[in-house]
Amino acid sequence: EMKDMTYVELGAYDGRTESNSRFFDVCLGWKGLLIEANPSAYPLLLQNRPHAHRLSFAPSCSIAEEAANKTVGFLSTPKAWTNAAQVDTANSDSYKEITPVPVPCGSLTPVLRDFFPPNGHVNFFSLDVEGAEHLIVQNIDFDQVYIEILIAENQNNHCPINGPCESRRLARAKMQEVGYILFEN
Repeated sequence: EMKDMTYVELGAYDGRTESNSRFFDVCLGWKGLLIEANPSAYPLLLQNRPHAHRLSFAPSCSIAEEAANKTVGFLSTPKAWTNAAQVDTANSDSYKEITPVPVPCGSLTPVLRDFFPPNGHVNFFSLDVEGAEHLIVQNIDFDQVYIEILIAENQNNHCPINGPCESRRLARAKMQEVGYILFEN
């Protein structure tokens, strides 16, 4: 049944603009989790997607780093921007005037297991986090969670489609290592 289907969207922004999961939530009634680390966008996410589970943190750290209460510097851009980013992944002059804010950081694995028991089963996973994609997939324990389809942004201002992009290369390598098949175009 469609109501038993699940989705996760990382980099959910305000829950409407450029959303890859809103259709599944609003039209199909899937159970979902939205994660947005940008503290200036998160209140809009709460307002725009009241039926989804919503969290505000950067899921780009290990369980050990989370236990040590690690935070990451986050470039909380003006509300008109959908491309806020972690300091360690933002490699553009667009961010040079923005002062980073500390954002809690943790692992996605226990979150997925808690929200989608018993095995963290996610039908559709959207990953659009402006260059931190590799940090997130490297910190997911794919032996403990099951993600059927994962769609990831593969180009943006910091990662041109025809140029070198270390975050894209690392994310794809991890996904291939754990058995995912790459589909393009």
